[in-house]
Amino acid sequence: MNRIDRGVIAVGAVGVSTAAIGAVTFTKPPGYTPSFYGLVPVWIWSALALSTVTGIILLARGAFSEQFSVFVRGIIVVGASYAILYFLPRAVGFEFWAFSRADSLMHFSYVEYIISTGFNPTVNMYPGTHYVISQAAIITDIPVEIFQPILMYLITAIFIVSCALLGRALSGRYAAQFVCIAAVPLIFGKYMQHLMPWFIAFSLLPLILFIAESLRNGRFAKSKPAAALISAFVLLFGVVFIHPMSAAFVVVLIGCGILATTAYNLRTGSSERYYRALWGMLVTVPLIVWYFSTATFGRLVRQTVLSLTAGALGAVTRVEGAEESSYTVLQIIQRYIIGDYGVLILYLTAGGLIVLRVGYKFLRDRNVRFSETTASVLYVAGGAIGVIFLAFPAIITEFYRINQLTLLAAILLLGFGMTALHTYDDVSPLSMSLNSVAVCAVVVVVITAGGLAIFTVYDERRHANQAEFEVIEHHMTYANYDINTRSMKITQIEAEYTIGTRRASQIPWTKRPFAEADNRLPDDLGYSTSDSVSSLFDNRGYIVILDRNQNWVGVEPQNRHQYVRYISGSEMSQLRTDRAASPVYDNGGSSIWWV
Repeated sequence: MNRIDRGVIAVGAVGVSTAAIGAVTFTKPPGYTPSFYGLVPVWIWSALALSTVTGIILLARGAFSEQFSVFVRGIIVVGASYAILYFLPRAVGFEFWAFSRADSLMHFSYVEYIISTGFNPTVNMYPGTHYVISQAAIITDIPVEIFQPILMYLITAIFIVSCALLGRALSGRYAAQFVCIAAVPLIFGKYMQHLMPWFIAFSLLPLILFIAESLRNGRFAKSKPAAALISAFVLLFGVVFIHPMSAAFVVVLIGCGILATTAYNLRTGSSERYYRALWGMLVTVPLIVWYFSTATFGRLVRQTVLSLTAGALGAVTRVEGAEESSYTVLQIIQRYIIGDYGVLILYLTAGGLIVLRVGYKFLRDRNVRFSETTASVLYVAGGAIGVIFLAFPAIITEFYRINQLTLLAAILLLGFGMTALHTYDDVSPLSMSLNSVAVCAVVVVVITAGGLAIFTVYDERRHANQAEFEVIEHHMTYANYDINTRSMKITQIEAEYTIGTRRASQIPWTKRPFAEADNRLPDDLGYSTSDSVSSLFDNRGYIVILDRNQNWVGVEPQNRHQYVRYISGSEMSQLRTDRAASPVYDNGGSSIWWV
């Protein structure tokens, strides 16, 4: 270990220490803050970004110089940075971090239902994650919400290690370290910190493919094939009950492996063994038997079919939405191309360039690696799936989820690319110079992604806070359900979370205050057409107003305020002086009004 390595380690230690001190000493002020990145001081975010980037630099230096001790120190720095990042909301005073539409709220409620009744809710299609968390909560007596950062931190670690193992099985020892480097950036953003069963299941896919590849080439599983098969069976069966989409992707992975092996054998004249197609059956049979027996899954299938046959392309809808958003070109670039999707674009672009290179080698000569062929086939298949979901908005609509297989392939391709550059043996000056430039380019891609990804984990402008949950719980507990309730951006998921799935299941859908889209509260409270808020109701009714209904617009640029739905201070002043409206409940931020 030289002086430069020690200096980089020192910088990483300073970054981690500074971020940790900030997380412990800073406490969020009362009230609603639209942006978590605006709430937490800049120096804490700077320290986290610095420590993460420093950790990736140590990983790269350790791998390229073949100094495992430096590589391990990089893992420690990155691990410490991510621990602070995942637990930061809890450290500064939030019970947990979630946005109002977050599936994590629904999953919390399902876990509580299992704890209180011992049974799975009838609406819960994939109970795997919920049973695990419920049993862990019972054993440890830790509140369910605290398991979100704990579990997802462990899942992130499993995903990174699984990618490294897969890289080793496909391309050897060096590839394991380089694929690990490529997997370190939090390229899936908020989905890696929120309680998301789909990502929990997805994180196991590289591990499943590692076992499949080990059995195929006999490199690691030769001595204990029975143990490998049992492990594979447990993982395959478990993924089915964690999330159906990830289970379906197992079949895609096995298919890609078979296709890649066929192409490689035909092109090189080799006789590589094939993946076991039986594994696809181990997933397909329980997947069909379990999910098609649930009414909820049947409803989702019908929605998907209607979406695919409706004729409205998802890409067209997104383009029209962008045109009507009133963002300037610079704001679109800043928020979406760099902010929300910068990491995604960076990895997909880098992976795509490597696929072009592999494809050129594949067509030009027979000197192509099996690992690169497999990763390239997976990239193309994942891209095709992404295009389908992008064109037809069905069950999956988020860009990161649409491209999950492509991102996994990009991780492998970047890792294999660094491996190829590291083992390149042409010693001519020009080749060495080009190799150095390529190494720098790939490492810069990973470092940039690692730094940017820090700012995608909590980039949600409509997050829910404790005051919001309290006012919803109060209304769900004491309101007369026969009387109409109007609200803005309150979801049924939030309502179910506050009172629990067990009680929510006893309330008919027609009686649920926040379930009807027709009961949405206009942002002008009706004052643009009437002198009283009572014009919103035929008789009597409730109005529920949240902190974020009034304040979340603060994260938007000034030129967009007129296009954003929010309740202004003038409307709230009119409501307070309106004789037809009486406050029922107010916790200092969110409130309920009787009209």
